[in-house]
Amino acid sequence: MLFLSLILACEEPVQETKTNTKENPPAKPNLTAVKEPFLTKSYELLGCGSSFRTQSPKTDLQCVQKGKGLAFVEVEIVIPPADQNHAIPKLYVMQSEVTQGFYQEITGKSPILDCEKNINKAEANPGQPVYCVTFADALQFANMLSTKDNLTPCYEISENPKMIEGLECTGYRLPTFVEWKLFAPLTQEKQMEKHAWYMVNSEEKTHLVTEKQSNIFGLYDVHGNVSEWVWKDEGETPFSNELVGEKRLSVGGSAGDMYSNLQLDAARLISSQQMDEGTGFRLIRVVR
Repeated sequence: MLFLSLILACEEPVQETKTNTKENPPAKPNLTAVKEPFLTKSYELLGCGSSFRTQSPKTDLQCVQKGKGLAFVEVEIVIPPADQNHAIPKLYVMQSEVTQGFYQEITGKSPILDCEKNINKAEANPGQPVYCVTFADALQFANMLSTKDNLTPCYEISENPKMIEGLECTGYRLPTFVEWKLFAPLTQEKQMEKHAWYMVNSEEKTHLVTEKQSNIFGLYDVHGNVSEWVWKDEGETPFSNELVGEKRLSVGGSAGDMYSNLQLDAARLISSQQMDEGTGFRLIRVVR
């Protein structure tokens, strides 16, 4: 059974509301049954300074623009046999890709200025998604943010990086490929321009996060703008605590991609050391 639960964060607790859709047979993760009514729900946002704030995902919220917003997304789904070593937990998902301003705030670095072979025509801007970050850079950012928020860092960073507590880690981390597929269902081509910056509307440059409409989960730019690093090795295994090989997976497509390149089967394996002007990341936290 598949359902989506959205929680409204306030000073006083609010009862959780759950909506059930039709039961799906065991198959690839499929969220197409979740439709229009969810667009009007409110989402829980974290990371706005030291306080909680709640708004509709359509609201122009400052913390979301800065790439700090987290939306609470609860998904239960029938797991295909090939993915049964990958339990799907409740997730806090960053509403937007990590921005240049947020990245510099946490790391003290501005990788955009040092990006070689940068063909992105956009000017560096704190509200733009960060790019030209390697896979290891994304893991380091996650660890630093976890430490800042008094959470346990998730990664041991080396040539073959390890997830220290596996899927049980409750610090900030990259989504696995299986998790990313759950909160990033593809929009139909005739509707994609409303949700994504890609070749037909981007003018060969990235744009400020959250300018396009969110998806059904209240998440922005999951397709287009910049592609996103996810945790997956080069093989077919859905999840492994340790990644081997020199390539990592980048998903969702970028501002320079056509619609066909935004789809899951067009995800790219690229060098873990590559600083690509089309690749950034967003983080999640597991809720236990």
